[in-house]
Amino acid sequence: GVHKHFTVPGEGVHWKLNTDATPIRVLGPPRPSSDAIFGFIAYKRVRNALVALGQISRANQIAQAVEEMRVLAAKFASSTHWRASSDPLGWGLQCIEAHWLAPDDGGPRDRLVRELDEVSRWVLSPTHLSLPFRLYGALIGANVSSSSSSSSSS
Repeated sequence: GVHKHFTVPGEGVHWKLNTDATPIRVLGPPRPSSDAIFGFIAYKRVRNALVALGQISRANQIAQAVEEMRVLAAKFASSTHWRASSDPLGWGLQCIEAHWLAPDDGGPRDRLVRELDEVSRWVLSPTHLSLPFRLYGALIGANVSSSSSSSSSS
């Protein structure tokens, strides 16, 4: 799988690779980032889907990757970098992250949710109408975050 090329356990995630799956050195070393959060969410969803389909052995095959991404995601979420964004697109992506992370996944999810709520009035204001792509990201995030949180534990 590609997991081993993108991650360095305990350190972080390479956000971009060369076509031969080697790191692009000028981009610097891997580090905890929001890529780890989305990777963890995706891996966890795949594992849970495999379990739901009764494919326990396949789910167990990715268990180590899920755990490695959980550790990296929690490391980033606990850092000072995981703060609510005032950029509409970043805010929308963070709403999606907060929606899909269960409270017990690690990291200060509740703090982020409070911060996202505090800046929502500014992010979703008419001043961003000239930035349709960024505003569209915010609207998707707002829609996801306002839906039932019951899917976050799946």
